[in-house]
Amino acid sequence: MIYQDPNPDEPTHPLIFRLPETGPELLRTILLDLGWKEYSFETPYYNLYFKPSRFTLTEYNSIQPYQRLNHFKNSTCLTKKDSLFRLLKKFQGIYGSVYEFFPKTLNLPNEYCKFVKEFTGNDGNRGARGVEGSENFWICKPVDKSRGRGIVVFNRIEKLQYDQSCVVQ
Repeated sequence: MIYQDPNPDEPTHPLIFRLPETGPELLRTILLDLGWKEYSFETPYYNLYFKPSRFTLTEYNSIQPYQRLNHFKNSTCLTKKDSLFRLLKKFQGIYGSVYEFFPKTLNLPNEYCKFVKEFTGNDGNRGARGVEGSENFWICKPVDKSRGRGIVVFNRIEKLQYDQSCVVQ
């Protein structure tokens, strides 16, 4: 696996990846097994920069055509659950029923009172939607976590516990 440097007079080099020291060891192992070399400060080039957190604007703007990052610029509107919900709700207001494909979704803690009304029934009593043991299941997902971390499914409002922003559906 080789790439051509921007300078055609220089020889080709192996593909180089850049990971943080605490980066995913499995990815490091796989790339090394595939013949990639790990980035060092002596080598000014890299082809892949993998980082668990978001990149800075400077990092996005300074990449070369032969370099790739594992995050896309301005993609949080798709990757964060609360941002995706706000975007879908906005499009639903503009385009109507075309965007009625996602379940009832509420952002907590901002819409907690709306959630309680929806969970217990609009009359404030424990209606059919809020009867214990019923099929009134809700899912609570933290907005900043991935891979299923922190997700809770519940059918009793007492079981809902969260310590950060989340969406419930």
